[in-house]
Amino acid sequence: GFTRDAVHALIDKGVAVVFCSSKTFAEQHYLQQQLGIRQPMIVENGGGVFFPVNYFKDQDMPVKTVINGYAMVSLATLDHAALRSALWKARHD
Repeated sequence: GFTRDAVHALIDKGVAVVFCSSKTFAEQHYLQQQLGIRQPMIVENGGGVFFPVNYFKDQDMPVKTVINGYAMVSLATLDHAALRSALWKARHD
């Protein structure tokens, strides 16, 4: 459908499509599976941040756990400036 095509067009152009909602990891993971994508997601209104394993070339962020091929990043112990830098670098390499 239109949504699937639009999401894939953005990803093909190098745009990160980041799901961010009150939905749980399981709910967002299911939606991504239905769209045929694996992208970062922010779940439960910021309660967790997940990236597909190896999404970044240099993934040295503090990974709390891995679920279904997604690494959960703990923001409680994360240097936010380092996260912004890693995100910018990953998209501009």
